[in-house]
Amino acid sequence: MKNTKINVSIIIVNYKVEKELISCINSILKSKPKTTHEIIVVDNDKEDKLKTSLKKIFPQVIYIKSKNNLGYGGGNNLGARYAQGKYLFFLNPDTKVLDGALDNLYNFFINNHNVGIISPLFLDNNLKPFKSQGSKELTPKNIIFCQSFLRKIFSNKNIYNENALIDWDLKSSRKVSSVPGAAMMVSSNLFRRMEGFDENFFLYFEENDISKRISGLGYKLFIVPSAKIIHLVGRSTKNLNNIENVYSKSRYLYLKKHYGLLKAIFTQMILSINRTFVSLFLILALAFFLRIINIEKTMPFIGDQGWFYLSARDMLINGQIPLVGIASSHPWLHQGPLWTYLLAGVFWLFGFNPLNGAYLTIILGILSVLMVCVVGSEMFSKRIGLFSALLYATSPLVVIHSRTPYHTSPISLFTLLFILSLYRWIKGNNIYFPLSILFLAILYNFELATSMLWVVLFVVLLYGISKKKEWVRKLFNKKILIYSA
Repeated sequence: MKNTKINVSIIIVNYKVEKELISCINSILKSKPKTTHEIIVVDNDKEDKLKTSLKKIFPQVIYIKSKNNLGYGGGNNLGARYAQGKYLFFLNPDTKVLDGALDNLYNFFINNHNVGIISPLFLDNNLKPFKSQGSKELTPKNIIFCQSFLRKIFSNKNIYNENALIDWDLKSSRKVSSVPGAAMMVSSNLFRRMEGFDENFFLYFEENDISKRISGLGYKLFIVPSAKIIHLVGRSTKNLNNIENVYSKSRYLYLKKHYGLLKAIFTQMILSINRTFVSLFLILALAFFLRIINIEKTMPFIGDQGWFYLSARDMLINGQIPLVGIASSHPWLHQGPLWTYLLAGVFWLFGFNPLNGAYLTIILGILSVLMVCVVGSEMFSKRIGLFSALLYATSPLVVIHSRTPYHTSPISLFTLLFILSLYRWIKGNNIYFPLSILFLAILYNFELATSMLWVVLFVVLLYGISKKKEWVRKLFNKKILIYSA
């Protein structure tokens, strides 16, 4: 093979799906392509166990280890740099190549001119073609009507079917505006001319992006039904976290890149309207109502609150900027001045109406309800997040606390932010470690008793060190240490 000219380089990006990958490679070998080819596997997994398995089972496969998880586009770009083929065939590991697929794709390129990208026909595990094979140009309008609540409203219309190219006999080659990314072939010269996939797309929409860029140069894109593969949808991404967030972020990047910031924001706003959004909106509306009703008659006000009001007044009128807050139960120990600064800001913007302090804590209280939903959804499930937010929004004690303009009122919000930061750090995003320290510092400024939360951080840190967790090892880089200082 080394002395033979390679026509097609098959590039497969793997992330924790060794079983599916081996099955995919077996299917390629079993299909016995006549076209000269090479198989390149890019391993995005941080562990390198796959290398040993591949060398043992498939010694002819070229194994490339990425330094970190580069995503779909980044992994394929890395594989393309090692590829020697005239054409590049990007293939998901959760696919199975059927007889003649590789040869038919290659021959289509040879026998047709001005072709940019082609994809095979996708079948399910029962060898039945998927209804949707490729699509028309992915515009904000198409995305809104096909992915938002409007799809149900216009279910009897042909908007979705037309965009998804469902009205097709699946026998003759079909020109499309966007090819599926699970299996796509492109000329290596054209791919390098386009500078590969845009690596800002970690996963999803990178195929739409490169399809749009290549078709913009006048090249044609096709689905070739004489080439067939089985696609086990979702198997290649089953071990990824926050897949919905990744999809939403990539969709926004695609829209922003090709249609501008305003259309991207507007489309994302429309797409966010679903049952969860409506439920959360109603919960927040209820929270606002319970906190604002008759506030001008029933706002709690005690002497300590008066101390902060006077301190904020003196700061604005006399320029006396306090360095400490009100004395605690131990007269020599004071709370922080941050609440005074917040009140002073509100009074400066909206005047010295005593209710302005309550309006501030009401806003902070509603943000706390939102954060309860976010934390509950991320740590457990959306249902638990919504139910927890409803309980928090309607709890009488919490409602009274939110109506009270006092230095302890913001504690709930920043405690939730601390918990979320701690959780995301443990999940592997080390930038949240300095953020958790920041939120602890803010909490300490509001109320000295919140210093007990530092114990939580130290216990988690010691646990991670003792168990040699990856999320602790990642802290020892210059950038994170500077942010944490």
